[in-house]
Amino acid sequence: MPDSRLPAIREHLEKHLKSRVNVLNFFKGPIHQLPDGFCVLEFEPNEKRNVWVYATCGMSCGDSIPIELFLLSPIQTADHVELLYAVAHFHLTGAPLDFSHTVNFGRPWLPDSKCDHGVISAIGSEIDSAEINGEEVQFLWLIPITEAEREFKKEHGFEALDEKFADAELACEDPLRKSVV
Repeated sequence: MPDSRLPAIREHLEKHLKSRVNVLNFFKGPIHQLPDGFCVLEFEPNEKRNVWVYATCGMSCGDSIPIELFLLSPIQTADHVELLYAVAHFHLTGAPLDFSHTVNFGRPWLPDSKCDHGVISAIGSEIDSAEINGEEVQFLWLIPITEAEREFKKEHGFEALDEKFADAELACEDPLRKSVV
């Protein structure tokens, strides 16, 4: 039976992302280890946002740190569904993820992209958190990064990497962007 928090998670995301949403599932690998009803929500571009948004729905329903992740993309692709399922699985069955943590995608984020890792960040708006069934859930951003950026973050810390992003006016949705370090 799906977790009772899933409708509230979806409602929070729909309220802030304001575009048509598609519910997507992935049927390979150990998905039985994810919470019942786990899915990825795909939000179409809208008047204010020219990118696709992919968001987990149910990653916060396990015994781990209550977070949901979203990923921006210039294109619509099922590859992001698989990626978010894998990251959610890692979070719920491996090592819990949280703000400023990095993950290895194991492949380029999109074809020809040098970004094959991700860093978890906050977007700094009303979407960042919500109380879901009495529990604070963080809605965090999975930003695709290069291996060099991951190494820089490990050596200098998340804040230093974030400053590099700001200085470069990072277009995180650009799969062909150059590394900021």
